[in-house]
Amino acid sequence: MVWEFTECLVLENKFMKYIHDKVLVIPGSFSLVSVYEGYKGIDIWLKKNESVEIGENDWIIAHSAGVNYLLSQNISNNQKIILINPLVKKRKFISLVIRDIEFFIAEGMKKAKIIPLSSWFYASKKVLRLLRINVLENLQKLPKENIVIIRGVKDYYFCDSENAELIKKEGFALFEVDAAHNWNQNIANKVEEIIKNVK
Repeated sequence: MVWEFTECLVLENKFMKYIHDKVLVIPGSFSLVSVYEGYKGIDIWLKKNESVEIGENDWIIAHSAGVNYLLSQNISNNQKIILINPLVKKRKFISLVIRDIEFFIAEGMKKAKIIPLSSWFYASKKVLRLLRINVLENLQKLPKENIVIIRGVKDYYFCDSENAELIKKEGFALFEVDAAHNWNQNIANKVEEIIKNVK
C-alpha cells in the first residue's frame, strides 16, 4: 500500500513536470518569473531582456500587464492561453496610478519577487507603452476556444467585477477563484486543473 502511494506521488510529480515544461509564463508588471514556482518564463520587465519572443509553447500563462505584452507578440492559433487578472477595461492613466497605490497598500509584493531597482525605469516605460494595447479588441482576434481567463474575486483594483462582466459579455471562459490580484496557490491550482483537463 505504501509502495503504491509512493509510486502514485512519483507519477504525479513526473506528470506535473511534463505539464510545466509545456508552459511559458509572462509575469505581471514588475514581477519576476520566480513568483510562479515550477514554471519557466521570460522576465520581460528586466532591462537585459529588452527583446524576447514567446516562441512555440503549447500553453502560455500571462498575468496582469503581462497579458498586454503577450498581445503585442505573434500568437499561433494553436497555442492555448490562460490569462490571470487581465487589464481588460481601458482606464485613464491617473486612474491606474491611484489603483496601483491602493493595490500596493492592500496586497504589497515580496521584495525577493520583484525586479531590481535598476530595471524600474525601463519597466515603467514598458508598462506605459503596453497599456496602449486594447486587450479586449486583440483577444477577439484569437480563437475563443483557446483562451481561459482566471480572475481573483478579491481583485478590486485591476480585474474587478466590471472587467468580469465585460469578459462574460464577450463569451470568454471565465473562472473566479479565492484570490486578489497577485498570483496565489488558488490561482496555481486552477491553472493546473485547466491544463490537466484540456485534451
